[in-house]
Amino acid sequence: MSGAASVAFTFWAIFTDPNNINLRKGLWIVTALCFVVGSYRVWVKEHAEVHKLQGDTEKEINQIVQEFNEIKSNILLSTLEDTIAAELKRMKAFLHKYPGLLSSDLGKFYDAFIAPKEIELHYGAHLDFTRDEFKQMREQLIQIDLRARKDRLVIDRVAQ
Repeated sequence: MSGAASVAFTFWAIFTDPNNINLRKGLWIVTALCFVVGSYRVWVKEHAEVHKLQGDTEKEINQIVQEFNEIKSNILLSTLEDTIAAELKRMKAFLHKYPGLLSSDLGKFYDAFIAPKEIELHYGAHLDFTRDEFKQMREQLIQIDLRARKDRLVIDRVAQ
C-alpha cells in the first residue's frame, strides 16, 4: 500500500498549486516516507524468504551428508563382497542423484572404484577386488568428508 501511496502523493505534489508551498513540501515528505516504508516492507518479506530458503538448504545438505555417511559406513564396516557390491551400487545411484558431487573427492572415488566395475555391479557379478584394491578403496573412502570446506561448496551447488 505504501508504494502505491507514494506514487499517488507524488502526482498530487506535482499537480498541486505551485503557490501553496507548505502543502507541496508536506506532500513530498509524505511521498518520501511512503516510499521508505514500502521499500522496508518489501525488504522484510524478501529477508524472511531468504532465511527460510537457507534453512531448507541446510536440511537438504544434512540429508545428503547423512545418506552418504550411511553408505560409507556400510562399505567400511563390511567384509562381505555382496554387501559391498550393493553399497557401491547404492553409491552409484547416489552420485547419479547428485551429479555435482562428482567434482569433489567423491568423483575420484567413483572413477577409481565404481566406474571400472559398472558392468559387474549392473549384472550382480563378482567384483573381484584384490586385497590391495579393497584396502585402497577403504582408505580413499575414509578420507572423503562431505562436511569439509571444499566439498561443502560442491554440496551447496548440488542443493541449489
